[in-house]
Amino acid sequence: MICLRIYIIIIFSILTSCSVKTIVNNTPLSEGSWVIERDIRKNRAYEKTGTFIYPNLKTRYTMKRGKFNGVFEIFGEKNDTLFYCTYTNNLPVGRYVLKEWDNNDKLINSRSIPVKPKLEYGIGSGVFNKEHKKHGVWNEIGGVFIYKNGEITDTLNVAKY
Repeated sequence: MICLRIYIIIIFSILTSCSVKTIVNNTPLSEGSWVIERDIRKNRAYEKTGTFIYPNLKTRYTMKRGKFNGVFEIFGEKNDTLFYCTYTNNLPVGRYVLKEWDNNDKLINSRSIPVKPKLEYGIGSGVFNKEHKKHGVWNEIGGVFIYKNGEITDTLNVAKY
């Protein structure tokens, strides 16, 4: 009977310690994105793991041992996606979107995307392959480009992003 209780306690502690933490920070909009920048630096330095959500600043990112692993996204005033990318060990994989921000979004989110590690790859949208290189059709400011393993292979005449 005692052994059964010990096993239950051990199993319960293993299951609860392996769960991903979700941290919600209700910093008011007036505080600005410096809060996010400070938290990212702190989380990287202390190698934190979890999903960090800032509902008032409309930002969410996921880290694992101090590295970006998962989705990093920033929403605009009307819940438009301003920035979206999935990362694996600070490197982009999959869908990428970065829209040009209007003045209000710049005031709110001007410093939300950290410079180190490099998470921003220019205004536009497209897909990164498993080798973390641009692949397929990318809508960028200069036009629509077709990439293969990070190299431009063709250009389309449609100028939109």
